[in-house]
Amino acid sequence: MRITDYMVPYTHSDDVPPELLVAVKTSNKEEVIKAWKHANNPYLLARSTMYGEAKIIGKPSSVSIISKRSGTFYVLKFPSGTIYVDARMVDDNLAELIQTELLLITVQRQFNSYVATSIEPLIATTKEERGKELIEVAESDDIAIWEIPVLGYGYVTPSTKQLFNSNASDENLFRIAKLVNLRFMTTLKVNGQVLHAMEMTSPNTGKTTFAIRNTYLLNW
Repeated sequence: MRITDYMVPYTHSDDVPPELLVAVKTSNKEEVIKAWKHANNPYLLARSTMYGEAKIIGKPSSVSIISKRSGTFYVLKFPSGTIYVDARMVDDNLAELIQTELLLITVQRQFNSYVATSIEPLIATTKEERGKELIEVAESDDIAIWEIPVLGYGYVTPSTKQLFNSNASDENLFRIAKLVNLRFMTTLKVNGQVLHAMEMTSPNTGKTTFAIRNTYLLNW
């Protein structure tokens, strides 16, 4: 494999964050947009479940567990409503991911409650395994390890100019790479300690975009 095999085309949409379309990795953009709206729009979810099921994509704002006469349930809160998930549907692996990962949930309306009929995390490969893969592929493409985060945030690097047909100067690409890596380092811990950095840059240099992307890429 080559590093380009890990790249996902950027798709702009006024309806959902573009980072969500990258994270979900699907060609069916309309289905993702509708599922995202179901997670955030109470009226749309109510209408879509009047006569059948609806799909939701998102991360719950909170997760709790309750017991009723009918059984034990995970309670997932979304902006559009509260979803009840039968605890028997949640194995140990899903229990570890249910609070932090993007979820694909199929729900149906039962009286005045939304009940999940299926649920799965939208993560197939662990981050550690994927990281090892990326390092191996980058090294085979003669790409330095420090360039991987830069590529991951959607920027061309000096050694990938030809791959992406970029005419940017190496000087500008190195400047961008330093800025992105500085920001990326603040998401890491070394020996349990958070790394801090101070950035003094002008507006429109990507600070907000960086934070929004981390919401989906790093599960902030």
